[in-house]
Amino acid sequence: IRFVNIADAAKTTGDVPVRLIIPITEGPLHRLGKLTVRDGTVLTPEQARAQFPIKEGEVINASLMEAALTRLRDLYGRLGYLQFAPEIEFKSTPPVNNEVVTNITITLNEGRRFTLGRLEFVGNYRTLDLFLRRMVPLDEGEYFDYGRLQEAIERFNRTGLFDPIKPGDIIINYDMAQGTANVELHLTERDVQRIDFSGGGGAIGGFNVGVDYSNISLTGRLDSFAAQLRVGNLEQLASTQYTNTLLTARPVTISLSGFYQRYELVEVGSVDGDRRPLYIQTSAGMNIGASIPLARGRNSLAAATRGSLFYALNF
Repeated sequence: IRFVNIADAAKTTGDVPVRLIIPITEGPLHRLGKLTVRDGTVLTPEQARAQFPIKEGEVINASLMEAALTRLRDLYGRLGYLQFAPEIEFKSTPPVNNEVVTNITITLNEGRRFTLGRLEFVGNYRTLDLFLRRMVPLDEGEYFDYGRLQEAIERFNRTGLFDPIKPGDIIINYDMAQGTANVELHLTERDVQRIDFSGGGGAIGGFNVGVDYSNISLTGRLDSFAAQLRVGNLEQLASTQYTNTLLTARPVTISLSGFYQRYELVEVGSVDGDRRPLYIQTSAGMNIGASIPLARGRNSLAAATRGSLFYALNF
């Protein structure tokens, strides 16, 4: 940092204009000499080396190297090697024409393979454990697939019942003697109920009041209920909808809804002020439907895609 005016160095108050100079030392350009991946049993050296898309003599791209290591971590995590911790060693030759040749040795350090011990939930005061477990495509006693746990986290977040789950909300405790990993998921439930009141009037003499109610976790069984009521001199409306998830071999969500509406259109331009109805429309109807997750398996609750079939009857 250099003062534009040297005399400003003694100032203790007020604005002081300075010149900020950032020196950049690039250093020599690194090219790959030899890349060696060792101490792997899950992958052969050739399979592990194939994860790194770089050839000898090419410029070492740090972001591509990190992406390759991330792929390895994901791969080992899906196979139950939760403590996979690769180490990287660099050895460079003396620089020539501002370039060096760097040999890279990656020691995989696969660690132990774990099975899922206990899966526990904390903070789900309203939602039942049984329904949460049906969202986790991972069973206690099988090899711990960390990718499936991440898929379960995405499903929890998709329901809207909880605040987004952060990495710190996932607690994994290792039992090295048993070779198990116990998971504790900390959940923060959202307020699932909402009530809205409304009302108003119009130039043609109509007025109404209304109330809307919704609950996206009525009994803690992933069921929801919504109702709407409008009462006025020209319009009356009542509707309701209920959905419930059945824990069948592939979870099925059943939806039932119905509505009644009466709407009266009056003659606005009558001279005598008698706003006689031009017509009165009354309608009612009901809907029944079912949807299933397109993902297979009994643990496919809150999957990203669903198939639905609805039947509507109007009167």
